[in-house]
Amino acid sequence: MSEDNRLDQLLERWEDGVERGLHPTVEELCADCPELASELRARIEDLQSISQLLDLSDAPTELIPGQRKDAPGRRELDEGPLTAEIDLTQPKFHAEGGLGVVFTASDSHLHREVAIKFLHRSFARDSRTRDRFCREAEITSRLDHPGIVPVHGIGETQDGRPFYIMRFIRGETFESAIQNFRKQQDQVHTRQWNLEFRALLTRFISVCNTIAYAHNRGIVHRDIKPENIMLGSYGETMVVDWGLALPVQRDPQARASGERTLVPLTGNTRKQGADDYAAGTPTYMSPEQASGETSIGIASDIYSLGAVLYKILTGQSPVDGKTLGLNEIRQRIREGRITPPRSVSRKISRSLEAICLRAMARSEHDRYPSALELATDVERYLGDERVQAYRESPVEIPFRWFRKHRLLAQVTAISILLLVMTLTSFSIWTESAKNELEMANTDLAVANRELLVSAAKLTALTVAQNINERYHILERESENPDLITLLRDPDSNRAPLLAWLQIRKDRYDATADSESWFICDAHGIQQARIPEEDSIGNSYAHRDYFHGKGLDLKTGENPEQEHITDLHLSVPYTSSNDDDKKVALSIPILGIASDGDQPEFLGVLGMSIKLGNFQILQQDLATNQVAVLVNLGIDQFEEDQEKRGLILHHPNLHVDQRTSLPRIEGDLLTELEKLRETRRQEFRSPNLPRSPGLFRVDYQDPVPGGGNSFQGRWYAAFEPVLVEGREGRARDPGWVVIVQKQATPSH
Repeated sequence: MSEDNRLDQLLERWEDGVERGLHPTVEELCADCPELASELRARIEDLQSISQLLDLSDAPTELIPGQRKDAPGRRELDEGPLTAEIDLTQPKFHAEGGLGVVFTASDSHLHREVAIKFLHRSFARDSRTRDRFCREAEITSRLDHPGIVPVHGIGETQDGRPFYIMRFIRGETFESAIQNFRKQQDQVHTRQWNLEFRALLTRFISVCNTIAYAHNRGIVHRDIKPENIMLGSYGETMVVDWGLALPVQRDPQARASGERTLVPLTGNTRKQGADDYAAGTPTYMSPEQASGETSIGIASDIYSLGAVLYKILTGQSPVDGKTLGLNEIRQRIREGRITPPRSVSRKISRSLEAICLRAMARSEHDRYPSALELATDVERYLGDERVQAYRESPVEIPFRWFRKHRLLAQVTAISILLLVMTLTSFSIWTESAKNELEMANTDLAVANRELLVSAAKLTALTVAQNINERYHILERESENPDLITLLRDPDSNRAPLLAWLQIRKDRYDATADSESWFICDAHGIQQARIPEEDSIGNSYAHRDYFHGKGLDLKTGENPEQEHITDLHLSVPYTSSNDDDKKVALSIPILGIASDGDQPEFLGVLGMSIKLGNFQILQQDLATNQVAVLVNLGIDQFEEDQEKRGLILHHPNLHVDQRTSLPRIEGDLLTELEKLRETRRQEFRSPNLPRSPGLFRVDYQDPVPGGGNSFQGRWYAAFEPVLVEGREGRARDPGWVVIVQKQATPSH
C-alpha cells in the first residue's frame, strides 16, 4: 500500500474517532507506522484549522457592495447592501499537491458538496507561490467555460493562508483514464477497444476547445498535461491548475469575438524571471519553455496539447521522464528528439500521427495556429474525413472512403451508374465490346458489375493494408539493438536468437498470422526459426527472400555477395520443412559499420505465410461473394518452368495435397497484366483519371473440386494489390484480387 493511501486511512480513523468523541492521538494511530506521524499531524492540523475557519462562517459576506446614492446615472438599491451567508460543515481531506491541499465540505444552505483549496502551510510566507496561488484562483473564477471548474469564493485564513472554494468534481484524472485504457487493451474485444479509444479522443477535443476559449481571453495555461485534466462522472472534461497561467497578446480575430481580454489583477505585478517562463511539467513542455524563452504564447499550449495526444496514442510521454534527468529531458525537447508515435506502435494511424507531430513541431510556426484547428483535425479523423496535417496516398483515399461508407458504397455505385446511363451513351465504357453489350442487356448484370467492382477495390485495399502492417512489424524488429548485437557476436550460440525470435512471433501472432519466423545470417545460413525445425543451420542464400532476384535458384546455387536491400515479398516456394507452398516477407538486418560510412549487412529477418491462409480476403464481403487471390509474378512450380497466374487463395485450394496448382491463363492473364500497369501509373500520377477496372460476365472458376458448387457462369471483378512502400512509393507484389458471384447456378 502506498504512503498516500496509508495516510488517507489514518486520517479517516482520526475523523471517525473524533465524531464518536474518542479523540485518538497521532501516536496511537501511528503505532505501527511511526514514520508517518509527522505528516499525519500536519494533515490533522490543516483539518482543524479549516474546521475553525468554518465555525466563523456565520458572519455575513458582502457579495455586491451597496451603491453610492450620489453615483451618477445609477439607480439605488432600496434594500441597501446585498449580503449572503455560507455555512460549510463536515470538512474532509481529499488530496494534496505540490502547491496546496484540498478538502471537501458540505454547503448546508445550498445542499451541495464543495472543494476548498488552501495554499500549503510551507508556502505561507513565499510571496512568489502566494502570487501563483492567487492568480490561479482569479483566472479560474473569471474564465467562464464548461471546461473550467467554477469558483464560488476566495478568502484568507486567520493566519494569512489564501484559499478558494470551488465546485467539487467526482471522477478521475485524464492520466488515470489513459492508464486504465492501456491496461485493458489486451483484455477487451477490438470493437470495444476502438470505442473507448474514440471516447478518449472526444475528451481530448473538449480539452482543446477549453484551451481555445482561454486563448481567446488572452490566457495561456503553460502546464497542460493529463494530470491537470479532470474527467467527471457525467461526461464533464475540465482543465484544472491554472497557477502557471500568463496573459498574452490576443490576435485580431480573438478581439473581434466580443470577449474582454483577461488580465489578472492579483499575483501579476512581480517581474517574471527566466525560471518562471521555463516552469511547467518537463515531459510536456514546449521547446521554447524548455529553453527559458520569455516570449511564451499560445503555440506553447498547442505543443503541450500535442504531447497529451501523444500520451493517448502511445500510452507514454513524448520524453521518458523516469529514466532521464531534467537537463537531458529539456535538451531532447529543445532539439525536437521525439520518437514518432508509429515507431512505438504501428497500430496508430498515419493521419493521427501526423496530427500529433504537427502540434508538437519544433518550430512554433509549423504547429497548428489555434487549439480549435487542432480539435477540428481530430474531429475530421473521427469522422473519417481527410485531415489537414496528413497528405493521403492514392491508396489511402479510396480506402478511407470505403471505410466510412462501407454499407452504402455498393448501393451508391449502382445509383451513380444508373444516373450516368440515363444522361450518356453506353460508349463511355471502353472495355471489351462483348462484355459491355452483355452487361447492357440486363439490369442484373449492371448491378453486379458495380457491386463486385466496389467489393474488389475494397478487398485489394484491405490486403494491401495487411501486407503493410507485416512490413512495418519486420521493419521495426529488424532495427532492434538486441537482434543486431546477437548477430554480430560470433561466439554466441543460437539459443538467444531462438528466444528472441520466439518472443516476437508470440507478440505478433494475432496481427501477422504467420506460419513461421526466421533469421538468416549474412551468408544465408538459417540461424533461427520458430517453430524450430531441422532447417536451422542450412543455407538459404538461393531463396528469393534472401537475394531478391525474383526467382528461387537451385539449392546450393548462391549469388555472389548479393542480398535484398529493402522490404521484399518473395515468389511462392515449397518449404524444405513440410513441403507446403508458401510466400515470405523479408527485410535486411543492417548495422552501422565500424568506420561509420556504410551500413553493414548482418542478415535477413522474415516471416512466411502458407498459401491459402488469406482469410482476410473474405471479411468484408457479402455472403454470396467469393474472394480469390492470384499471383501474376513468375514461379517455378511446374517442372522448373517459369509460369504466371498462380492461385494463392481459393475456398477449394488445398496446396498441401496438390502437385499441380491451378492458374489463371490465356487472354485474361494478358488483360490483368495491362490492368496492373495502369494501376501503377495511376499510383505514380494521382491526377490521372482512374480507369474503371476489369469485369467479366462469363467467368469460369479456375479451381476444380468442391462438387458442382463452383461450376457454371460467374460474374467477376479484378483489382491489383498495390502496397505503399517507403516514402510513399508504390510496391507491386504482383497480386490480383478476384471477387466472384455466381451468375448461373449449376445443377
